[in-house]
Amino acid sequence: MAIGAPYEADGKGAVYIYIGSSRRLILSQKLNPEALNLGIRGFGYSLSGAVDIDENGYPGTVSMK
Repeated sequence: MAIGAPYEADGKGAVYIYIGSSRRLILSQKLNPEALNLGIRGFGYSLSGAVDIDENGYPGTVSMK
C-alpha cells in the first residue's frame, strides 16, 4: 500500500510504502524527494485523493485519535 504525505517536511512531501497482510502492515520504504534535491513540493499529493474522509480539513487523510 502506498500512502501519500504531501504536507510532510514543510510541504516537500513524502510517500510511505507498506507491505503486509490483512492482520498487519509493516513500513517497507519511505520515498523522500529531499534526497533528490529537485525542489519538489507536495510530493505524494496525487496519492492522497481529493476527499476529506474524516472531516479533519485535509483531503484524503485519516487522523488517528
